[in-house]
Formats: sequence, structure tokens, C-alpha cells
Amino acid sequence: MTIADYDMITAKAAEANLSVSEFMRRAALGHRIVVPVATVYAPLIRALISIGNNINQIARSSNRGQEEQAYWRAIGDRVSFVLTEVVKTTK
Repeated sequence: MTIADYDMITAKAAEANLSVSEFMRRAALGHRIVVPVATVYAPLIRALISIGNNINQIARSSNRGQEEQAYWRAIGDRVSFVLTEVVKTTK
């Protein structure tokens, strides 16, 4: 086994939250190796958290009487984009 092979196997095992030996055992026996959803969707989850933080800031500003229409448009665009990506990846 090359160093590159070992590094790839180690990375895939970590992605699946498995030890290298458990990953190899499952692979050798033909078992399906499932990567946890949180790992697969981590970038989308981070984007949604960021959007949620922005919405909270806008809500606070609105409660102080400040106009935030430009922010709402930007947030709407980001939410729309992220939700479109979520739909694409779940099909």
C-alpha cells in the first residue's frame, strides 16, 4: 500500500466516523459504508447558520426601527440559493 493509498483510506474512514480497521473490514466484506449526513451537508449547514445569524441581526435592527430592505433582499437571495443546492443534493 502506498502512502497516498493509506492517506485516502484514512480520510474516507474519518469521513464515515470509522476507525481505519473498521472501514477496511466493512469494505472487504462488501458492506455499505454510509457517511453521516452532517458530514455530507456541512457546507450547506454552515451557510444556513450564517443566514440565520444575519436574519437575527436584521430582526434586532428592525425592532430598533431601522430600515433593512437591502439586507432582506440579500438574505432572500442567499436562502433561495442554499435551498436550491439542498434540493439538488438530496435528489
